[in-house]
Amino acid sequence: MDLRLKRAMVEVAQAAGKNAKNTTFRKAEFKGKKDVVTVVDRENEELIVRSLKAVEPKISIWAEESGKQIIDLAKLAVIDPLDATRNFLGDLPYSVMIAYYEEKIAKFAVIYAPQTDETFTAELGKGAFVNGERIYTSTKISLGDALISVNRSNYPRSLKPLGLKLLDLLMDYAQSWRNFGTAGIEYSLVARGNLDGVITPMAEAVHAAGYLIMQEAGVKVTDFDGSVINLDSKMVVVANENIHSQLLELVQDARKFAL
Repeated sequence: MDLRLKRAMVEVAQAAGKNAKNTTFRKAEFKGKKDVVTVVDRENEELIVRSLKAVEPKISIWAEESGKQIIDLAKLAVIDPLDATRNFLGDLPYSVMIAYYEEKIAKFAVIYAPQTDETFTAELGKGAFVNGERIYTSTKISLGDALISVNRSNYPRSLKPLGLKLLDLLMDYAQSWRNFGTAGIEYSLVARGNLDGVITPMAEAVHAAGYLIMQEAGVKVTDFDGSVINLDSKMVVVANENIHSQLLELVQDARKFAL
């Protein structure tokens, strides 16, 4: 992979995160009943796309606000310019995420967390890092000892039974559960071993940077049925190799009950 493109991804993720952190005007517009967007979302996306295209003019884009601009899948950037806009509005944790694909294979990813000034990166086959230091996921062996996050709060009515059942089962079988409201931060925490797993109903393709970072840290990342994760996956289940099968069984039990 082009070293200039890797450097540009890291630098523009940091620049976008600092743009968000330094913004004092935080007003949202509704783009759906419970889905919001801010000026910063749009500013960051424009900044990231412009910066990447300056290095690789032929790169295709799949971004949160502008959607798919795919001309050629040979080179694709998948961008979330401000993950967790609701958190951003409340000065809670948020991040910027960029993943780079070549021929449908994730090659490089970066997540920048501006409030802690942490830059998580991963390159295929070369490990995961935070601020240049190698990171690994947890080594817990039992779901009963695990701290699991459910990355979803704004369920549509049709999925509420699933959400409630997931929490019900986690309360029974996990050590405890959390919801940080931000996939970027939660996936980074799993990669570093602070969290032991995450369930993400209603997964979003623009969170793809987290998938590679977790995988390179030793996390097993699959769809709800255990199949290989991809940009079209609608539910993501992640945990270390020891716990993943236990968490997957819990998710499948919840789906049988609720759907």
